[in-house]
Amino acid sequence: MVAEIYPLQRLPRRFRVFDYLVPEGVTVSRGSIVRISLRGRVSLGVVANVKETIEAGIKAKPIDGVLETSLTEREMDAYESIAADIVQSPSSLLHAAIPSPPKRSSLPLAKGEIEGVASLRIPSADAPATGR
Repeated sequence: MVAEIYPLQRLPRRFRVFDYLVPEGVTVSRGSIVRISLRGRVSLGVVANVKETIEAGIKAKPIDGVLETSLTEREMDAYESIAADIVQSPSSLLHAAIPSPPKRSSLPLAKGEIEGVASLRIPSADAPATGR
């Protein structure tokens, strides 16, 4: 199977969808948010459509992964309609509308740490020299 994907990047209108192969055992549908490789880096994308075959002469890369969240059919129709009305690519509109997930997962804070403040502790081996 092949998925037509809107990358979550600002793109010109002429770039509608990109074809990616759906690996065996992976299930995607319209509105699924996936990780893809685009221009040498990993990016997010939204599945616009799923089809059985790929057009002749196109070399497609596989989808890197599927996120747990997705958009509904109604939301996809709304984004595509708005993109047509404001003469923008659906990719650019989705990029502006869907927030990017953080690159790092938030780790639990240790006891006594304040969010956003680096620890002021020093290794015990350096304590005597630092105290002088």
